[in-house]
Amino acid sequence: MHKTHFLLISAFALLLVGAGCSTTENTENETDNSNTKQSETSNNIPNNDSTNNSNTKTETTSDELNLAGVATEEVGTVSLTWSAPEDLKDKAESWRLLYGKDAKPTEPASWYFERGPSYFEKVWSELPSGPAHIRLCAVVDDKCEVYSNDLEVEIK
Repeated sequence: MHKTHFLLISAFALLLVGAGCSTTENTENETDNSNTKQSETSNNIPNNDSTNNSNTKTETTSDELNLAGVATEEVGTVSLTWSAPEDLKDKAESWRLLYGKDAKPTEPASWYFERGPSYFEKVWSELPSGPAHIRLCAVVDDKCEVYSNDLEVEIK
């Protein structure tokens, strides 16, 4: 009986120690720029964050950050261009295109695509068909600081 008890306690201790030595990583809250943000070579990444903090954020919209574009003949594709004032170009770390079904999408958007600060165009493909709203924001300190106009398109 004493031997069985000792074996059970030893097995339990090994389980506890083994759980602390696990090599799996918790990546739920970590961000990897190559996977959570779209690079120039990756495709659409849906944002599954169900919490929408846009009601508590102050949104800055600039008439000088202008987004233009059209849906192309290719299914699920839009062609976009944008312009920004020089001071915003200088401080923007990147440009984030935001896709949503409702007007004036903000972070977190259901889909987004991020471009480097030297880009001012994007042919965005593999989007869901139907009516959509696309907006651009200037990213500063990894957050959307200034938003463009809302572009409404009918994606084929």
